[in-house]
Amino acid sequence: MKFSIILTSFNVEPYIDSAIKSVIPLLNMETELVIIDDASNDGTWSKITKYDDNPFITIHNVSHRGLGAARNYGMDVATGDYILFLDGDDFFNTQNLEIIFSTMGNQDLVIFGWKKADESGKLFGECKVDGSFIGMDRMAWNKIYKASLVKDIKFPEGVLYEDVGFTSVSYLMAQNILFSPLVGYGYRQRQLSITRKKQNSHVHLDVLVGIKTLKTFMDTQTNIGVAETRDVKVMINNLVLSHIKRIFLDYERMDFVEIDDVKTLTNELVKTDIFGFATSRKTRKRIVDGFLILLLKLGYIRYSFVLYRLITRER
Repeated sequence: MKFSIILTSFNVEPYIDSAIKSVIPLLNMETELVIIDDASNDGTWSKITKYDDNPFITIHNVSHRGLGAARNYGMDVATGDYILFLDGDDFFNTQNLEIIFSTMGNQDLVIFGWKKADESGKLFGECKVDGSFIGMDRMAWNKIYKASLVKDIKFPEGVLYEDVGFTSVSYLMAQNILFSPLVGYGYRQRQLSITRKKQNSHVHLDVLVGIKTLKTFMDTQTNIGVAETRDVKVMINNLVLSHIKRIFLDYERMDFVEIDDVKTLTNELVKTDIFGFATSRKTRKRIVDGFLILLLKLGYIRYSFVLYRLITRER
């Protein structure tokens, strides 16, 4: 079997060498590295070109269209039977990934552990890996995908949280999944990363794009059981609540909060109808009471009141 590692980069000059060097020991006739630079305007591309003479590395500089588009381009040019993703400011745990490769059979999907890393690359915290659909991390990079499984799945372009639909649909389509507790990925925590920059509440609506992809997939399936359908609803519910929570609890990272954005996310909770009582004011109230109490305790009185009205009102 052949592996294609798709490394995407944009303005990560201090980290790109570390990312590439974490892959080089893995490269051979059965493993290629495909680097897609999304029109960096610092020294990232200059560093990437130093590796162009490696026969197992191909480099591509594309017009600036975002992470989703860069990954889609990488999937189009990759030649492997299996695909992995690596962000240009992160790195693989080379030794553990070699072990994971060696233990694979004919799986459709492999999910392996990951840890956070500081800016110097030192790993810290607990190993994170959850094999359940509800608990699975919705990041693309701690997984190995059979290329034939994901050939018709695309990342949405021009949005954040682009991994949600891709990873969820891949999991539901996979018939044979391997879970590995080994830490194969280092997720670097840096102040200037996309997910740590100051944002406004509107960017959290991007998660709805992935949810729409998942719902569209579910609508086309005739063999999805009751338990799986409920798991999807629980996942969507948890995901939307987590974004509402981040708007309020990460308030210091928000440039501004638009209450209409909270309303849009809250309406998704009602549409998902996790317990089957979408018209019940009483049930919707119970779903969010604990969350609202938390917000009140933290002093977000005005937002708590608005959220309460949005979720518990008759529709």
